[in-house]
This record gives sequence, structure tokens and C-alpha cells, in this order.
Amino acid sequence: DGASLGDSTVTVRLPTRAKSDLTALGWTSSVEAFRPFLSYNELGSTFDDGPTEFHDRLSRILGLEEIDDALQLLKNARLPRTRAIDEARAKLSALLAQLESIDDPRAKAAHRALKSRTWDLAAAEQALDASAASTAGSTAEEIGLLRGLANLSIPNRDDVRQLAADLRSIAAREAAVAATPAGEARDTIDILRIAIRHFDAHGEGDCPVCGKKLALLPSWRARSQAKIDELTARAAEAEAVARDAREVHRRMAEVAFGPPPSLARASEMAGINAIALLDAWRVFATAPADPAALPDHLDESIDPLVAAGEAVRTTARAELDRREAAWTPIARALTAWLDSAQAALADAARVAELKDAEAWLKATSGEIRAERFEPIANSAIALWRLFRQQSNVDLESVVLTGTGPARQVKIDVTIDGVPSAALGVMSQGELHAMALSLFLPRATLPESPFRFVVIDDPVQSMDPARVEGLARVLEDVAEHRQVIVFTHDDRLPESTRRLGIDARIIEVTRRENSVVELSTSVDPTERNLDDAEAIAADSDVPPELARQVVPGFCRAAIEAAAIEIVRRRRIGRGESHSSVEQLLETNDQLRKLLALALFDNAGKHGEVDTKIGGWGLWASEVFATANRGAHSGAGLVPLDELVPNTRKFCRLLRERAAR
Repeated sequence: DGASLGDSTVTVRLPTRAKSDLTALGWTSSVEAFRPFLSYNELGSTFDDGPTEFHDRLSRILGLEEIDDALQLLKNARLPRTRAIDEARAKLSALLAQLESIDDPRAKAAHRALKSRTWDLAAAEQALDASAASTAGSTAEEIGLLRGLANLSIPNRDDVRQLAADLRSIAAREAAVAATPAGEARDTIDILRIAIRHFDAHGEGDCPVCGKKLALLPSWRARSQAKIDELTARAAEAEAVARDAREVHRRMAEVAFGPPPSLARASEMAGINAIALLDAWRVFATAPADPAALPDHLDESIDPLVAAGEAVRTTARAELDRREAAWTPIARALTAWLDSAQAALADAARVAELKDAEAWLKATSGEIRAERFEPIANSAIALWRLFRQQSNVDLESVVLTGTGPARQVKIDVTIDGVPSAALGVMSQGELHAMALSLFLPRATLPESPFRFVVIDDPVQSMDPARVEGLARVLEDVAEHRQVIVFTHDDRLPESTRRLGIDARIIEVTRRENSVVELSTSVDPTERNLDDAEAIAADSDVPPELARQVVPGFCRAAIEAAAIEIVRRRRIGRGESHSSVEQLLETNDQLRKLLALALFDNAGKHGEVDTKIGGWGLWASEVFATANRGAHSGAGLVPLDELVPNTRKFCRLLRERAAR
């Protein structure tokens, strides 16, 4: 109680599964694609949502949204790449103006690389590095030389002074060792080792130095080796001094080096005065003739060299900063642009491929749409021909056209053979019929899992001819589907009965307390007779009331039988529904209706009594009582005779009219 429809739930019971919801059926996409339900609101608004929405509903059924999805994927892949290229081109325009505004060979080289339609990104990158820009000219080389001067490496003052001190120290130690027995021992060891090598090489013999006969004997060699061993210990200090002296002289090449060969050329091309530096460096690198004077030379020449070197470096840095001031901002912008341009160009080939793919798919999608939609279009046209029933509107074609925002369903009709736009000339009833013609083919596609269609009140706004067409259309659909139609209009049941269409008609009545009652419906004649019979037999109904009411139901039964006869006969021979309905409205008196039923001529209403009297007295009595109807009641005729005789009267009327 009090719950809204939105709070309702549906439980599905499948044989092999536990209770679940609707999703267990696997129909979620099918309900959208092959929707078997058509409400009255949807029927009336089929063409109200616009051509694009209608196109999309049909596309989903045919799987055509896959084409649209593919086109969208291609577009989504292409647009960012296209934007990246466009943005790179837009930024390049301003960058080229900057490159052209400064007199710098790197800027000129970058400008040459990027000004044409085809960008040479490698050359533009090379222009960023002056030392690598082989095509940048002499100024670019100057920049490289300036960088070399700004970072020029000259002898370190502290290292040179330490070297000078070490030279003095080693000279003093060498002099001290030379004047000691250790020095003499070292010399003696050297002489004896040479003599032993000679003995080992040539054997016994005379002394090659003094000429003494047989001075070199094995006994001599043994004595000499013993002497070497004795003197070796005494020569250890001298060896240490010699080793340290070698290390000091090795360091000399590392600390006290000369000017680089390119210094003179660098200063000449870069415009930096390095004469003082070259002079100081040459003085520093030229050793004095007396080795003993080298330490003092190093101490005296290093300060002028360091001062001159620092002056050159400072000047070179200032010149380099001056030259880089204009280039650096542009170089930064160029570096940033190159990063984005490289990524954009990498995708440029893909953009062309994506455009080709989009163009192909757009061109091909028309063929695919036509091929997939053709069965539905043909079926819709066939259904419309059943619907049209005396309409001068003929459906020529239904086509899915366009892509993107231009997509639509194009419906072409002719009116009396003249082409026209469907929506502008069709009545509401014709539009409903057109909507049904498009709904039914897609709801009954073989791919649909639903073997039924449910349609809500399609009869409204339809003229009688269209209702008959609807009955024939539904009969055609019912060969393969269960067709359920809700309607408040009795014209559709009447058409099915008149046309002999097999249909089960159920009347739904809501009684007190919303008790719903279902009953199988019969034709109006039988229904009125059943009601008359029920009242006549109901003991709760006062007899005088029953005798007043029952004749009215009998009259209604005879009128319904007569109307059915007139409609079947006249429409069956090709008369228009509208003319038949007008005839019935004009001749709505019972006697004239019977004249139309019996003689097909309302003007012969004066012959009705004679014709009916030929059936028997009972028939004349039924006619007279029914003609008086509720105005005079049943008179003296017993109700238990009136109702059966009226049923017999109606049956005979149908039989005689059918001859």
C-alpha cells in the first residue's frame, strides 16, 4: 500500500537457476533493439523526437550503431593528432618570426630548417648546438671557441708552487746522498753488476778495464756478488731519493704544462686579446738552462700566468653571455616546440590513414545501411499497402541516410502519383499507420527472441478503412507472432469479425474495489442477446423492469446484425468505408436498417413488414416488440419466448441476407 510503481520489482524463475531479476533472461539489449511493445504515446510520438532519434532507433536494431561507433573511434583517434599538428603549425609561425628577428647563425639555420612545408627537425635540433652546427658558419665556431676560452684550463697556482717546493727538496736530498758512503756504495754496486753481467756473458778472462790477466775468475765473481749484497743495504737511501726524484719529474708534465695549440686561433677568431696570456704561458713553459733554477722559475712565472688566464676567461664569459642573451630565450622556445613537433609529425602519417579510413567507412556505410535496412523497408512498404485501404497516399521508399548530425530516416510518398514529403501531408491516422508499418517489421525480425508484439490502442485517429487495413496487417503478423492489442474502440473487433479473421477478443471490466473481470467477447448481436437473456432470467430484477429493458437489448441485437450485413456486403463489393458509414448514419431507424440488410435499399423500408411476415407470426412479433424497444416494453410477449425468438430472427436475417 502506498508504494509507487518505481518501487515494484520483477522476479524471474528459470528452471535451472535460482530466483533472479530480468537481467537473467539476457534480454537487456534485445528489449532495446527488438522492442516488442508499442504504447499509444510512443505510437503518437514516433516522428516527434526528430529524424536523428528515429534513425538511431532503427540503427540499433540493425547493428548499424557499430558503424557509427567505428566512425567515432576513428574521429577520436584523428582529432587529437590533427590538433597537435595544427597547434605545432600555429606556434611555429611566431617562432619563425623570432628566429628571423636576430642576427645569429643558429637562428638562421633553424629558420632554414623549419620555414618550408616539410620540417627538417634534425637540422633544427643541430642548430641548437653551436659546436655541432657544421652549416652555421664562422660565428657558430666562434661561440664554440668562446666557450673553450671561458672554461680554459691553466696550471693551478697551488700545484705549481708545491711542485717547485718538491723540486727543491729532491735536489737537496740528491746532493746529500751523493756525498755519503751510500752514494759511493750505489756507484760501486752499479760497477760490480756490470762486471758480473760481462763475466756471465763471456766467462773467465782478463779485466776489460785494467787489462789484468785472468782477473775475472769464478772466485772473483763470488767475491763480487758478496760485495754487492753488502753494499745494497748501504744504497737504500740513495734508491729512495732516486725514486722520489722520478715521481717529481713525472708530476712536472701534469702541473707545469704549456699553452694549448688552439689558444692563438681561439683568441684571434673570438676577438679576445690573449697575447698577455700567451706570453706569460710561454715564459712559464720555457725551462731555464740550469735545472737548479727551475723551482725559482716556476714560483716566479705562475702568478703572471694565472692572472692573465683569469682575465681571458672573464672576458670570454662576458662576451659569451652577451652573444647568448638574444639566442637563449629563442633556443628555449625552439627546444619546447621541437618536443611537441616531433610527437605531432610522428602521428602525421596516422592522420592521413585515419582520414582515408573515415572516408572509406562513410562511403561504405551507405551500402551497409541499405543492405541491412532493405528487408525492413520492403516489409514496411508491404504493410503500408495493406494499411492504405482506399488512401491516395502510397509509400514509395524508406531509407536511412546521412551520418553524424545529418542522419535521418527519409520517407518518400506519392499522393495520387505526385511525390511529396510524408510528414507534411499525412493525417494523424495515416501517421499512426506509418508508425506501425515501421514498428512491426523491426519487432518481428528473425533475430528477435520475442515471439509476440503488444500494441496499445492503435485504432484511435484511424478512419474505418484504415482500421480494416490494421486488421489485415495484424492478421499477417499473427502468422508468426502472438499479437496482443489493447483498444477501447470496437471497430477493430468488428473488422476482424466481418473479415473472418481468427482473433480472440477478451473484454476487460473493472468492477467495484478494482476487481478485474475477464470475459471472452462475442459479436455485438450475441452480446446483446446474452445480456437480454441474463436479465430475463435474473430473479433479482423486478419483472416489470425486465419487460421494459429486455426489448431494448433485442433491438440492439437486430441492429448490430443488420449493420454487420450492410458493411460486409457493401465494403466487400468495393464501396468506401466512409460512404458505408454515412449510409448507416443516415438510415439509423430499425426499419430502414432492415431494408438495407434485406433489400440493399433503404427506400424499400415499406416492404420490410411483408418480408418478415413471410418468416412467420413469431418473426413479426419479434420485429414489432424490438421496434417499440424500451419505449413500450415487451407488451404481452413472454420474455422467455422473446429472447430465443430474437436470436432465431437474427440468425435467419443473416441467412437470408447472404443469399
